[in-house]
Amino acid sequence: MKKALCIGINYKDTEFELFGCINDADDWAHLLTANGFDSAVLAERQATKKQILSGIQGVVRALQPGDVGFVTFSGHGTWVPDRTGDEPDDRDEAFVPSDADMEDGRGLVLDDEIKAILDEVPNGSHLVLVTDCCHSGTIYRMASHPALTTRRVRFLPPAHYLKTNSLVHSMDRAFGQPAVKKSNGPSPGVVHFSGCRDVEYSIDAEINGRPNGAFTYVATRVFAEVAARGGTYANAHKEIRKHLPAADFPQTPLLNAPAG
Repeated sequence: MKKALCIGINYKDTEFELFGCINDADDWAHLLTANGFDSAVLAERQATKKQILSGIQGVVRALQPGDVGFVTFSGHGTWVPDRTGDEPDDRDEAFVPSDADMEDGRGLVLDDEIKAILDEVPNGSHLVLVTDCCHSGTIYRMASHPALTTRRVRFLPPAHYLKTNSLVHSMDRAFGQPAVKKSNGPSPGVVHFSGCRDVEYSIDAEINGRPNGAFTYVATRVFAEVAARGGTYANAHKEIRKHLPAADFPQTPLLNAPAG
């Protein structure tokens, strides 16, 4: 069995609006369906925290030995202060769902919550996670390239939704829920493609007249070619790196997977 969930949020009619994320989700879903996946799209207001977590969990729990799962997320990333000491940079990364509270940051999808689900991937199966967003607080200060008038970074700084420094330092890491201790290593059976390094930015841009994530634009085309010739995830990453970083898109896609 092959099962996929493709998530895209443009945050329409907000000050944080993006333009290419739903196209990203549709592009991944089209590609995966063409390669035998049972694919679903979770977009815009449907992509709440509850639906994102339950959707990813649904993919994972449907897997049996020999099956493949595929989850993509295109939207804003951010971070919150780590309160358990399991993060070397003292930050927990997070996705920004459609229903996140922009006043106090409640409702973010924390990396701890994602990892707790991915740790359930059964032995003998595997899941590919693709994230076209970014998390580093330094990236928002990058200037836009003058030739790319619609280019935006897919990062929402904590200052946008946490109004005081004291709130940043005092908010509960899990927003009232018990913290889950985690390992910093990758979940067994999970292959993670990221659109950029933590100190870089994933770009939301218009490419050939159509809004897309720069990473997704390249990755979907590379995955189609690699799948057609029976290549590996390492082959796909190698091919993606031939196109990124580039002059207009200075982001370095990463591949993270358990050893072996």
